[in-house]
Amino acid sequence: MCSVEDLETAARSYMTSWIELASTPFGSALDPSKMFWPVAFPRKSQFRAAAKMRAVRTENEYGRDLGLESTISTIPHDRNGDVPMNSIKIVVGAEVDTSVTRTRVVTATALGIFASKLPEGSLKNTIDPLWSSLTSFSGVQRQVASMVLISWFKEIRTRNLSESLNGIPASLKGWLLDLLACSDPALPTKSSLLPYAELSRTYSKMRNEAGQLLNAVKSSGMFSELLTTTNIELDNLSVDDAIGFASKIPALCNDSSANESLRKNTMDDIESSKQRLLTTSGYLKCVQSNLHVTVTSAVAAAVVWMSEFPTRLTPIILPLMASIKREQEEILQTKSAEALAELIYHCVSRRPCPNDKLIKNICSLTCMDPSETPQAKLICSMESIDDQGLLSFRTPVNKQKSKVHVLTGEDRSKAEGFISRRGSELALKLLCEKFGVLLFDKVPKLWDCLTEVLKPSSYESLLAATEKHDTVAIESVSDPQTLINNIQ
Repeated sequence: MCSVEDLETAARSYMTSWIELASTPFGSALDPSKMFWPVAFPRKSQFRAAAKMRAVRTENEYGRDLGLESTISTIPHDRNGDVPMNSIKIVVGAEVDTSVTRTRVVTATALGIFASKLPEGSLKNTIDPLWSSLTSFSGVQRQVASMVLISWFKEIRTRNLSESLNGIPASLKGWLLDLLACSDPALPTKSSLLPYAELSRTYSKMRNEAGQLLNAVKSSGMFSELLTTTNIELDNLSVDDAIGFASKIPALCNDSSANESLRKNTMDDIESSKQRLLTTSGYLKCVQSNLHVTVTSAVAAAVVWMSEFPTRLTPIILPLMASIKREQEEILQTKSAEALAELIYHCVSRRPCPNDKLIKNICSLTCMDPSETPQAKLICSMESIDDQGLLSFRTPVNKQKSKVHVLTGEDRSKAEGFISRRGSELALKLLCEKFGVLLFDKVPKLWDCLTEVLKPSSYESLLAATEKHDTVAIESVSDPQTLINNIQ
């Protein structure tokens, strides 16, 4: 058992370094000066540890660190022939079998539990580095800091130490809500036009490509109308503006008069520049949106476990539901599902109560996976049944080529459906654990969703039912998908 004094000393000396290590960007090397190395290994493991160090030394010498450059050409040895700890290069994400996200979550969870053990007088040693991370432009730093807060607040709630939250400054609580108010992924920081720091290089690449396309358009001399109606500020060019600018070019390039007057190489340059810009901006839009979901869902979960809800819950609900629907990392979806279950629990007696709408959306997402739940819209006509080969083992030759494009969309739908189903199932599971036997009493909407079409009936009434009554009951179902979902 560590004394309180030892915990305070550790927090004062290492908390900042630990948070910075956990926030190290993917592909970057950990800063060895911030790492806590043991003076000596335990007696039983010292030979095994030395062997591991020698193995790492060998990998660095032969440059086999998974394709990433080694910054150490000659590794000094100590007098026992082992490699000094601070000379080892550890690259985040270099070991493909190790989940960087899981490592961040586990580290942040441990730091949150550690913070919950500190007395109120030493909270500053934890608050200051967390504040620095939350106010930075780095999405990863905000995510890690939020996960530390989640673990911290959750531990306090579990141990019924609500008074410990009194040491959390109001400015930090307010900043969390300010971050949630920034719903635009391109503008994630209040009163700032800067994007996430992780995307700055991609933004520079996109803006350079936009400049190249603009110069090509100007030099062609055939796009004066486009130039007069388009005002582009390259230094502040957004993703949507870049896509919009590039999308205007094809109509002019396809004009016959333009094709006659422009040399082929000029047209090729414009088309090549346009495609590069569309590719980069499309990629950036996708990555930016995913990062924003990951960051804001962590911030929203921290606010939930803080249990000080604002008047409007929408800024908290939207990121959590987005994570349930789109987050690819299961461990992060679990964090969002836990927070969503906690939010529903706190809102049982709240008026107006968002629980009914939340439950309905969660149940709908549970049935979004086409590999688990049949989709009525896909089998609503004989043509679609024939397209899917349900009536024959032979695929028509004239339809075989078109089906290749359909499968791409189907694969994407399956992937999205799987993620949504996984997240919503996690939320339902955690709701069951949270409410226990009182689940349907506290959340009656869940029972309504389960029995929306399938109404309970006695055995005698089933025997008395005629075929006509059964037909009327089936025809009364306006949406076949609802019936499928209920059966599912």
